[in-house]
Amino acid sequence: MKKIVVINGHPNKESFNSAIAHSYITSALSLGSQVRYIAIGELDFNPNLQFGYQQRMELEPELVKALEDIQWSEHQVWIHPVWWLGMSAIMKGFFDRAFLPGITFKHNKEGESEGLLKGKTGRIITTAGDLSIKNYEEVYKSSGLCTVKKR
Repeated sequence: MKKIVVINGHPNKESFNSAIAHSYITSALSLGSQVRYIAIGELDFNPNLQFGYQQRMELEPELVKALEDIQWSEHQVWIHPVWWLGMSAIMKGFFDRAFLPGITFKHNKEGESEGLLKGKTGRIITTAGDLSIKNYEEVYKSSGLCTVKKR
C-alpha cells in the first residue's frame, strides 16, 4: 500500500486538472493506496512572499496541513496547467510560501541545497492548450511534457 498525495495546482475546482486529479484518486484508492488531496486553489493563504527570504511569514494553518500531507506521502502527484510556459500563479505562490529552508530543503556546510523530501517518488502531469504546447516544445524541447491531442 502506498501513501499518495495528489496536488492540484489549477485555481478552478471545475477544471480539467481537477477531473484528472479525481480520476487518479479514484484509481489509486481502488488499488488499495491511501490518498490525500491538496487543491491549492482552495487553500486559504497569502501566495505573496512579501519579504522575500529576509523575513519569514507565519505559515497559515492550511499551508501547515498541506506540508504535513506532503511529508506523510511516499508518492506525490503534481497536476497543473502550463500557462505562459510556467505553472499557475497560485501554485507558484504555494511553492514560494511553503517550500522554505528548513522545511523542504536546507543548506549544508558547503552552502549547497540539500533536499528534505528524500525517498519519495513523484509524477508531474501538465495540461496545456495547443499554442502553449507548441511554445513548450520549442523552448523546453518537450522535457517532461506528455501531450494529448484532440482528434
